[in-house]
Amino acid sequence: MWSMGRTILITGTGLVLATAAFGQSAPGPLAPPPPQPASSEDAPPPVAKRVQVAPRKTFAGDWQLNKDESDDPHRRVQQAHGTSRDPNNGPTMGGGGWPGGGWPGGGGYGGNRGNRPPQGDPGASEKEKMQELVDPTIRLNVEQKEPKAPEIVFTGDQSHRLILYTDGRTLDKPKDKKEQQQGPEELLARWDGNKLITEEQVGKKGSMTRSYELSPDGLQLFEDVHLNLGKKNTDVTIHYVYDAVNPAE
Repeated sequence: MWSMGRTILITGTGLVLATAAFGQSAPGPLAPPPPQPASSEDAPPPVAKRVQVAPRKTFAGDWQLNKDESDDPHRRVQQAHGTSRDPNNGPTMGGGGWPGGGWPGGGGYGGNRGNRPPQGDPGASEKEKMQELVDPTIRLNVEQKEPKAPEIVFTGDQSHRLILYTDGRTLDKPKDKKEQQQGPEELLARWDGNKLITEEQVGKKGSMTRSYELSPDGLQLFEDVHLNLGKKNTDVTIHYVYDAVNPAE
């Protein structure tokens, strides 16, 4: 009897302890502690949000040369010459065209071109036009008040300007060399659909044609430059691409 009573007592004590332990255990997995607020010193710097550029219906606005999508001007000229020499008939400069090396960028629309003869002047040098072909402007601003505006102003690096007239006016020749050098370049242009085209005489038998056209999405400006030097049998075409950018970029 004593042994049976002792067994009952031990069993009852075990049930009491198991019940107490079960009552104190959590019903499920423990929730993680609430995150502590980070100090201002540990917080990452805010990322500047890029303002989206709106598609354009005209050339007006700011543009940035896209070197990745543009032709390498040095390579194009070398292919036309069939040689590895540069457009000035000297050895190829280190690095070639894009990126680095070669011709310095930023001469577009009069940047590094010295005295410029007026349109149609046979004195326009072939060397000058070749320089113009391989030396595009990097940053471009275009003023165009309406889709078929009679006057469109291209302002390139170093604030040099190219003014295109589409109304067939007669251009005045600069009075002297100083005025010719300091003033903007002026050319007659014509529309071929949505493409703006200019034509210039180079030397006695050569010619240079430029065309400007918007991409279908209105976010890029395409410039195609074609230079033909008659007696030297040089024919070069270079395709430049400009991306639409906001003025503050």
